[in-house]
Amino acid sequence: MVASQPDVLELLLPNAPPSVVRRAVALTTFARLLVSDAQDVRSPSITVTLDHATREFERDGRERAHAVLRELLRAHLASSLRASSFLWVGEVRESVPTLWRRWLDGARDLAQTVHVPLPDEDALSVADRLLDGAATLGFPDDELALWRARRRYAADGARAVEAELEQAFADAPTARRATWLAHRIECALERGAVRRARSWLDEHAALVAADERLVHLDAWTRLALGERPTRAAAWHGVLPRALCEWREASDAARPFLTGKASTRSDRGAATAASRRDVGASVLVVLAATHASGARIVFHDVAAALRPKFQAWLASRADALVAGGSPEQRLVATAERITARRSDVGPLSDALDPQGCEVLILEPVRDRRGEIAGWLWLEFEHRLAPSSADLERAAAHWTVPVLDAVDERPRTETPERGVAAEPARAERLLVRAFESLVDALAMKTAQRRWWGFVLDAAGARAVAEGGAAFEAPPNTSPRSPERARIVERVSRARGRVRFDELAPDFSIHPASASGAAFAIELGGRVRGVLAIESLRRRDFRDSDLERWGACATARAADLVVAAFRAWHRSRHAVDVWLGEGARLCERLAEIDLAAGCRAPVVLVGARGTGKRVVARWLHFEGRGATAPCVEVAGHETDSAREDEPSLRSRRGLDALLARSRGGMLVIARPDGLAPTLQDELARALARANDDDAARIVVTLLEPASQLADRGHLTPELARRLAHLELAVPALSARRSLVPGLVDVLLERFAEREHRAPPRLDDGALACLWRREWRRNVHELAAVAYRLVVAHSGRDVDAATLTVELERMGLDAPVKLPSRRLEPSWITEALETTRHQSGGVNKTRAAAFLGWDPDTLVARMREAGLDLSAGAPDSKSADSNS
Repeated sequence: MVASQPDVLELLLPNAPPSVVRRAVALTTFARLLVSDAQDVRSPSITVTLDHATREFERDGRERAHAVLRELLRAHLASSLRASSFLWVGEVRESVPTLWRRWLDGARDLAQTVHVPLPDEDALSVADRLLDGAATLGFPDDELALWRARRRYAADGARAVEAELEQAFADAPTARRATWLAHRIECALERGAVRRARSWLDEHAALVAADERLVHLDAWTRLALGERPTRAAAWHGVLPRALCEWREASDAARPFLTGKASTRSDRGAATAASRRDVGASVLVVLAATHASGARIVFHDVAAALRPKFQAWLASRADALVAGGSPEQRLVATAERITARRSDVGPLSDALDPQGCEVLILEPVRDRRGEIAGWLWLEFEHRLAPSSADLERAAAHWTVPVLDAVDERPRTETPERGVAAEPARAERLLVRAFESLVDALAMKTAQRRWWGFVLDAAGARAVAEGGAAFEAPPNTSPRSPERARIVERVSRARGRVRFDELAPDFSIHPASASGAAFAIELGGRVRGVLAIESLRRRDFRDSDLERWGACATARAADLVVAAFRAWHRSRHAVDVWLGEGARLCERLAEIDLAAGCRAPVVLVGARGTGKRVVARWLHFEGRGATAPCVEVAGHETDSAREDEPSLRSRRGLDALLARSRGGMLVIARPDGLAPTLQDELARALARANDDDAARIVVTLLEPASQLADRGHLTPELARRLAHLELAVPALSARRSLVPGLVDVLLERFAEREHRAPPRLDDGALACLWRREWRRNVHELAAVAYRLVVAHSGRDVDAATLTVELERMGLDAPVKLPSRRLEPSWITEALETTRHQSGGVNKTRAAAFLGWDPDTLVARMREAGLDLSAGAPDSKSADSNS
């Protein structure tokens, strides 16, 4: 036998990947045809002309480019769909990077038509460019229309393209009618219009029988209407989340609901303005009230059921407290209630017991996560919305429900666009305890610790850590009322320990030894740190002494963390109050003022944070749950017509009554008419009982100066003269700037849904040196610009200087060392302290813009201790 000759391309391209070999074959074939075309035209071997070969070569390349573009479109649109979406654009068989490599390898001459995705470019934006490239490369018009409709479906949702899909199906060529019908059915199912989808499928039975996707849509609609599908064909694509959840809840439906669960997230805001938005026959929104049990906020009922609505409503009057009712179970469990007719028979609680297939009570929650109301939903089919869509529907009604319950305190004024996050607020307390435990430098391999905050309601566990007891038993370590050690240490206001097993005394019943420390400040126990170990006698007296001293030294951090957590939870924004010795002194001043009955006057320029100081006084003096009413005396009109204002004595009395037991904060009473000022003075004279509202007044200048110029009546000035606290300008509290700018960057980044920029030491020093004539307002404007212009990027001193100049602000390179203010050095040393508390002269000099030798010389001239740095007597304050 004659051995076969090796192929030339195998010799030239050994071990080449298949894509390279295919390209080489195409090129060599074209070259052979080109050589053949140059031969004698009378030669019988000539069978293909050059023109024909060129056309075939170009057609082959165009078809390959079209195929890759289709796959890229399919992959990017599929990745942009919500998990609850029913839209199916085809199976994605290759990863996106692989497809882009195929595009670059197989269509290099066309690569400029559609370039690869840019960093952080979203999938829909890439799909837009792919569609433009498809039009340039000659996609058929009907196929382009199909892909563009799919893109709008993915971006805007089913409702936005419903009319377009109906028209497109009516005009579609025969070859694409099945695809357009499938998208029409998917749109209807996503909106819960199951019966409409069923009628379309019955009308076009011939199309359904010949298309795999329509076969499955037919099975799903029959199943949703309580029919048994004629066949249970296996679906291998992605199953919408609503069907996945139905599959998990129903054994009967499971054989007909095959497919992969989607790993995509459910983005976007779902509306529930009517029952049709969720595919329900009944939508009733109710608010839970203490007085009447439940109050109707909104209802939308199918026309055939409206005559029954009032009688049904009367029958549900006491359902909230009736044992076993859906409403009672909802409030008791604080979880969604779902009842299916196929599981329990007729749903007797429904408005339509005979026709209702699924009954859902979706909770509407208040800020604490408790039930404020619920959505009563009834469905005439078995296809209910997904959990994510139900939660978004409830979120759509949160504001009206809370208005009806009157759960939102009218005194709160959260910044627009920012929602309170209790979990994130609690994280501030967790960090405070974690920082304390780190400072103790104790081993945690066989120990576990718990941090408790003490308030009027008792001890509340907010943090825990350590490697011991990773799997606690049924006795929860987060039940401080069951732990006698926590109760004892809070009463003893000191330190408590045990060295042997004490299950009835310790937090964890398996603890062999433990100790707990009272965290005390201002004569009050603010928290408890408990540490327990698996070993007996694991705590030495010297360790306990050192840990107790450390806990006392860090009490201010815990107090401030508790206030910041309360402020974020109640007012939806975080604040920065400073740290170190200045904070301790200011806390003592706040605690002193909070314990007095006399009105407090806060004096400071605009933007210095007087409002936050007033809230701090309220938190320390009246507690987190007491009312705190804030009103502007310098404005003659109220922000809301139904709110009492300081326009009359009646308004003043109403404000005092509303804030009884709490605090009334009046901003700029020097703007009131003299008669109203005298009424306010008389109200201050009458406020002698313990339950009367505490008055806090904010002024731009001391009351005596305003009285001298005739802006305050003598009587009111005399009543306000007892207790004045100065709130210094930001330029006098430079140590606040680094922490404050971090809080502002986080706040604006959260509001704008962006990543906060990262400021290096040079940029922070540049901000530290500025005067900030408009105080925090001006710093907030700079922080907002940085978030918008440099989201997620590093910002150095040069970049910050450019941004400040664009805003018309100066960026001092250094502070004058010969005409220095005495506080500059102490502020710089305080700002740049090490975490251990020691001074950092090199960094402090950089913040001042000096060299270290100049700093040392100026410290000697000022009589400052070169080893300790700044003296102990300092001041600090808060901000808004």
